[in-house]
Amino acid sequence: MIPKESRGRQRLTALEICSEKDMRDIKDLLEKAESGSDNRNIKDDGGSQKLGNEEILKLREDIADSSKIIETLVENSTSFNSKTVYSQEKYLKRKEKKYFEYVQIRQPTIRLLAEIFYRQDPDKIMGIRVDSLSQIISYSNVNSCGNFLLFESGTNGLLPAAFINAIGANTSGKLVHMHPGNVPQKQAIQALNLPEEQLDRCISVNIYSVLREYYQGAEEEEDTEESAAKKPKLEDDKSLKWKMDNKKACDLMKEKFDSLIVVSRDHPLNIVKELLQFMKPSRPVVVFNLSKEI
Repeated sequence: MIPKESRGRQRLTALEICSEKDMRDIKDLLEKAESGSDNRNIKDDGGSQKLGNEEILKLREDIADSSKIIETLVENSTSFNSKTVYSQEKYLKRKEKKYFEYVQIRQPTIRLLAEIFYRQDPDKIMGIRVDSLSQIISYSNVNSCGNFLLFESGTNGLLPAAFINAIGANTSGKLVHMHPGNVPQKQAIQALNLPEEQLDRCISVNIYSVLREYYQGAEEEEDTEESAAKKPKLEDDKSLKWKMDNKKACDLMKEKFDSLIVVSRDHPLNIVKELLQFMKPSRPVVVFNLSKEI
């Protein structure tokens, strides 16, 4: 991040591509500088730096190279040469972290998304850490050639994203993702940027709607020509997709599933009892809940 201009207290920066070679190696400064035997005579009173705050801010605006800023700070430090080599290294690393500003662009992964969601707000993903997520995936025995049933009541799409990612692309595995809301949470799924064919094998349905259709069958509603003409095409597409997803889920429910995963904010007993009938014999059942005892 290269300083561009300042607007009052706001400091605008521009992004430039750099590599690891562009990052300053602190050993160069350590070889040139003298060092002390110990830190007994160093006083941490804030007066060892000759440059004031305004001078340092002006230095950051005028000089784009962070290594030169650090060199200037070292030259104007009265206690740097009295520090031990270990203390000097810590000092330089701290200054590098402060003045060498960079943005690292990384390809999204399940581990990275789990860490980001947990750091932002653990409650939104039910406090599921990376280790808990890995245990859920491991116990469920998810693979590329099976049908899996997942019920989750709000994890920002982290659970369905983890399972459809574990199933993999260009495979025969399918995931039925049941949720209690009107719209499924798919933030994590969208962040992974998965291929379309893999996304099509993640069937998200409302649990109450799909169970009603499974037991009672799809209810056909006859609309008049006048009401049909008033409906926007977008609503027709959404309604059609909703019915198709319910039908796909019902077909898989009749074939039975290879694994059942329930991640619920509420008590999961009734949900597990209801969904157990759709399981094949001797298949794993994984339950995650915020309560210590269920």
